[in-house]
Amino acid sequence: MIAYLRGTVLLKQAGQIIIETGGVGYEVSVPLAVLERVHEGQEAALFVHHAVRDDGHYLYGFLTLQQRGWFREMIRVSGVGPKIALLILSGFDVDMLTQIVRNQDSAALIKLPGVGKKTAERLLIELNDRVARLPVGVASSQGIIRPSSAKLDAEEALIALGYKPGEAAQLIERVGGDDDADTDTLIRRALQLKFTGKP
Repeated sequence: MIAYLRGTVLLKQAGQIIIETGGVGYEVSVPLAVLERVHEGQEAALFVHHAVRDDGHYLYGFLTLQQRGWFREMIRVSGVGPKIALLILSGFDVDMLTQIVRNQDSAALIKLPGVGKKTAERLLIELNDRVARLPVGVASSQGIIRPSSAKLDAEEALIALGYKPGEAAQLIERVGGDDDADTDTLIRRALQLKFTGKP
């Protein structure tokens, strides 16, 4: 299964990008928060949800593990598919979405086209118990911000070593206060934190 893509953005279109890596172009559906932050001809790095259905393989891309975690939790809710989940993530950043769920604010969700009252209420009820389990990502009150390249590489390396994505993201966030730290330094700090409790 594809979990992460890094490459050059060949094309941006409504709700999708094509990203080329290793000579292969992948069509990836993305929320608006991603579409606004990637640019044709430039490199992008995405955490991916890979869905296999009877009619084909589908990729959904996100800038952070937290964003992807919200997507995965939403599509587990009955009656909520990838299209609605991407719509919600396009309408709200993860900080706002967390507050909406904690406040059980169905009115905010209903404002989005295609989200009815029953769907909104079901989402809020089912997601309320899951918010605490979502992976920690890089977020601000202004919305999602893209992790540095070194942080992304370090997270990917930890995942390759067998760490769960959420745990890898948490470790890198805890040791990544120094923006100038390179990938090797972040990995070394993360492993030291894991095994000694001290970065």
